[in-house]
Amino acid sequence: MSWLAQIGVDPGGIALFYGICFLGPLVLLLLVLCVYLFVILTGVMSGTLPVWFKNRPSRFRRRAQLDEPMIVAYDQLTREHRDAVFALRHDVFVGEQEIWSEPDRDGLDPDCLHVLALMKGEVVGTCRLLPVELDGRPGIKLGRLAVSRARRRRGIGRAIVRRVNVHLAEQGVEGVMHAQAQLEDWYAGFGWRREGAVFMEAGIEHVRMRYTPGSVS
Repeated sequence: MSWLAQIGVDPGGIALFYGICFLGPLVLLLLVLCVYLFVILTGVMSGTLPVWFKNRPSRFRRRAQLDEPMIVAYDQLTREHRDAVFALRHDVFVGEQEIWSEPDRDGLDPDCLHVLALMKGEVVGTCRLLPVELDGRPGIKLGRLAVSRARRRRGIGRAIVRRVNVHLAEQGVEGVMHAQAQLEDWYAGFGWRREGAVFMEAGIEHVRMRYTPGSVS
């Protein structure tokens, strides 16, 4: 007989007491967690998340909506958009990729149409469309395609290229670009086709690619 029994204390009761003290809160916490996950998962599937959950940052919340990319002539750009385009291109081509050591102002921007991808008014992607001659016919050269580093993997680049393809079809002209060789397959997925061999431009391997309206886009 244990010393607890000798003093009239039931050992089983002591064990039960400590079990309730230590395991009870754990079981309660697990139940609360299960209910929380059930409510959230049910809301995600039904699209009716609780108000208290909608008002806090969450991986389940919908990302900012990307507006349909618009095409604007240089002289129709607002000063805010123009500055944002140049700032984005500088961040990508000068700061990130180090293609140039100075702003990429080659004097051709006033002759171009500019594609702007916006999220809540913020310019998150851009490219420019320069009128050129292709095989003796009018054409367009796509260039300076840049997407904000913080906004990548959200379909912005795809939306821009598809908008360009639609514009080429509307104008009834072909498009060309000097694409970085590592992105050849990506552009090919939108109907752009490689022409010729790999060449070096700004210290990076490039390929010339062409888009003919009516291709897969």
